[in-house]
Amino acid sequence: LGPKFRPPRTGRIAFTIRGALGGGTALQLGVTYRHTDFLPRRRDVNLIEKPTGTDQYGRPIYGRLTQVGSLVSAIPGSNRRFTGFDAVSALNADGYSDYVGFTARLERPVGRIVRLMASYTHSETKDNWLSALGGGAGTQLSPFPDSLAGADWADGISSLDVPDRFALGASLDFRVFRVSGVYTYRSGYPFTPGFTPGVDANGDGSY
Repeated sequence: LGPKFRPPRTGRIAFTIRGALGGGTALQLGVTYRHTDFLPRRRDVNLIEKPTGTDQYGRPIYGRLTQVGSLVSAIPGSNRRFTGFDAVSALNADGYSDYVGFTARLERPVGRIVRLMASYTHSETKDNWLSALGGGAGTQLSPFPDSLAGADWADGISSLDVPDRFALGASLDFRVFRVSGVYTYRSGYPFTPGFTPGVDANGDGSY
């Protein structure tokens, strides 16, 4: 653990307003902001300090690369400061996450027993936290540990970002029991196109 390691901390602010539109229809609008810091980020402290070269796109390469079948990785020891060790992980609490979301919700009764609901949320999540989706230690390492073009490669749209959420619901109230159904839709996860699993294209230990 890094010397300044500490548990994550989250602060959250939410504001909601609700009003009647007539005929029993209700409209609810809300906004939520959430900030989390001190998220743990993994760094390989046994990676050589300076790249040995760059590829055709200007991306740094660590160590001498070799291909075994369909996999590409560094020749063992060529990308290590101390060749008697492989990856040596340090966990630093320098990760963060920012979320902001806007929600509109509409409810309307239809007759005496039916009530309809529709809800839409648009949100954005940004972070520099590659550990969000778990996986092995290699998936938690930035492929450009010393930044890329002067910027932290991991800093940007989160792996957990889901921009659009939509829900439709109906409820039937028969007094002695209630039947409800909800249909939800959410936009897909973002992804980074690249290589097949197991390929360490620049030999930095991040596949």
